[in-house]
Amino acid sequence: AVGDAALAAAQRSEAEALIQRAVGMFLDSERGVFVDGLVEGRPVDQVSEQTNVWAALAGWYAAAGRDAGQALSGLIGSDDPAIARSGYYFWLYQLEALAAAGRMAEALAAVREQWGPLLQAGATTVWETQAGDHLDSMCHPWSCVPVSFLLTDVLGLGGLEGGGAGVGGEQSVRELRPRIDLLGAASGAMSIREGRCRVAWRRDGGRVVVEGELPDGVAARIIWPDGSSTPPVSGTWQVSHGV
Repeated sequence: AVGDAALAAAQRSEAEALIQRAVGMFLDSERGVFVDGLVEGRPVDQVSEQTNVWAALAGWYAAAGRDAGQALSGLIGSDDPAIARSGYYFWLYQLEALAAAGRMAEALAAVREQWGPLLQAGATTVWETQAGDHLDSMCHPWSCVPVSFLLTDVLGLGGLEGGGAGVGGEQSVRELRPRIDLLGAASGAMSIREGRCRVAWRRDGGRVVVEGELPDGVAARIIWPDGSSTPPVSGTWQVSHGV
């Protein structure tokens, strides 16, 4: 970012060496997860969702030739009471790790499971924890992660945030990745630097009709879940895709 190529190379080398050391020290090969630490030079038995989320995001699983998504799914689905679980705050990183590992359906299911009790209780704010008792803050910023996740990863608006001038001063084409495979109908909007963006879709027989708006000067190619894409759209637009 600051144009120091030598420093960048040194830090990449240091990071790679650290990853290799971490894999050697903390990977439990039999269980296929990373343990939480060492005691007197020996790995502990304790395993947490938090440690393994960081391991996934930091590239430890990739370096070990292991599937981060499979490991995280196994931890989330395990009924082992000894596994340390993520609270609302840490789901900020856990949803990111699941999405990065291609486990979007599981991430969306986790949002329903973790935040569903608040909706069922009639909450109009997000609580600090699911307890919602006298010890909680009843309107807590760290618990609102589904808002950004649904907008950026499920509605697919996250790819619109980058961009800028392309070659010859032309506006670069950005990406819109609506996950029409996860929800039968959805709609939402968010603001980026250039203005407000909106996307919505609905099923119409064997096709999904997707429509939206982009601010002036912004164009985006729609990337479907199957990897196919559309020519760039801009302004107010509508397209459809077979499912």
